[in-house]
Amino acid sequence: MVTECVAILAISLCMIAMFVRTGHGDYALATTPILFVPMIHLIALPISWWTDPVIASFPPQSIVAFADIGAVAVTGLLIMFFSGKIKSPKIKKLYVVVLGGYSIILACAFVHQTMAVLWR
Repeated sequence: MVTECVAILAISLCMIAMFVRTGHGDYALATTPILFVPMIHLIALPISWWTDPVIASFPPQSIVAFADIGAVAVTGLLIMFFSGKIKSPKIKKLYVVVLGGYSIILACAFVHQTMAVLWR
């Protein structure tokens, strides 16, 4: 899932750069929560390999899965923080549902792919 994370981060950063270049810095800032889940997944992979000899009874895949779940929780907090700045109730609901749904679905895919190794 490393390739997918890098691709997601690259596309998201391009979107943010487009918003900044067109003068919509507030949109760019509101888009940053979607960077959190793939970034934490990429950071958690080498950390799980490093902690594998230290915590022998805990599989490294579980560390990555817990990091992904924690990243979704933090992303949810960031989404709620940024949604507080949106004045229109319809747009606020749409923002929370779309970004929250995207982050939850992405984290579920990461956790499933990571933990599938243990189920074989």
